[in-house]
Amino acid sequence: MKGIRRRLKAGLWILTALSLIPVTAWAAETGRSAKSEVVTGDITGLNTAAIDPAAVGKLHITKTGGNPFDEPAAGQLPVGPVAGQIIQISRVKGVNLVGADWERIRRMSVSEAKNNGLETAKTMAADGSGKVVFSNLPVGLYLVSDCKPADTSHKYPRIQPFLITVPTGNANLHTWNFNTEVTPKMMPEETPAPGPSPNPASPRTAPAPGRGTLSKMAVTGAMAAGSALLAAALLWAGILILGGRRRRNENRGGRVCN
Repeated sequence: MKGIRRRLKAGLWILTALSLIPVTAWAAETGRSAKSEVVTGDITGLNTAAIDPAAVGKLHITKTGGNPFDEPAAGQLPVGPVAGQIIQISRVKGVNLVGADWERIRRMSVSEAKNNGLETAKTMAADGSGKVVFSNLPVGLYLVSDCKPADTSHKYPRIQPFLITVPTGNANLHTWNFNTEVTPKMMPEETPAPGPSPNPASPRTAPAPGRGTLSKMAVTGAMAAGSALLAAALLWAGILILGGRRRRNENRGGRVCN
């Protein structure tokens, strides 16, 4: 009887010890779960009210890419160099990290962050290793993304937009980290859709009897006049659109490229 009691007590002690192991420790290596779009580091046991709101931080971001010296597969574009690619960050408006509910912040999506509004973006060109360093960043939640290169003769991996806090948590040292390194996840490579099959040449039709044809000079003159008017109208419309976008960007801040 006493032996059974001792075994029961031992079993209860083991169960109690296992229940004290934090579940978040298994997912704390990256500070970001598979579905989460927010990188916070490991904040287990950290006091969010202890964050210094006057402190500034750094973000070291490394963008990865394919090897530009690899031979592309048949029908594929070669990979462009990572050097010179533009990476941008924007602080999300209206998000206070000091003493806040960080579980709610960790559930925020990129779309929700954009709807909150973004401050004016900071941009930097990556070096030959794909690295940039953003310094003097106020405490806050930041959206990280990149700009689509204008070069269409190469393919460029794109950053999957994500959110990151400044600072991030370091539960091992039981402190807030204001100097964070991160390597973003890349978007899945897009597969171009097959283009439409070329249409056969349309048969030419003869002019209807009695209607005659315009002379080449008359047709050319009419087309030139119409083209000039159309070009002027499009130019004026473009100026109005650009002016409106510039005013909206000045008022709303946010991203500077897509």
